[in-house]
Amino acid sequence: MASPSPPPKRAKSAEKRPVVATSTIKAKKPTKPKKRTKKQIAEDADKRRKELAALSNRLMETRLFHLEKPF
Repeated sequence: MASPSPPPKRAKSAEKRPVVATSTIKAKKPTKPKKRTKKQIAEDADKRRKELAALSNRLMETRLFHLEKPF
C-alpha cells in the first residue's frame, strides 16, 4: 500500500501577524447623526438654488437656440 503524500505546503506571507487574544467585541449604542447648523442649512440651500438656476438658464439657452434656428 502506498503511503499518502502530504498536502502541498502553502507559502507563508510576510504580512501575517501573530494572533493576539482580544476581549470580546461589545455592541455600541447607535450614535445620532450630527445636527447641521442653521448656517450650514442656509449655505446648502443657497448652493442648490444657484445650481438649479444655472441648470434652468442653460436649458432655456438651448431651447431658445433651437427655436431661433432657421428651417
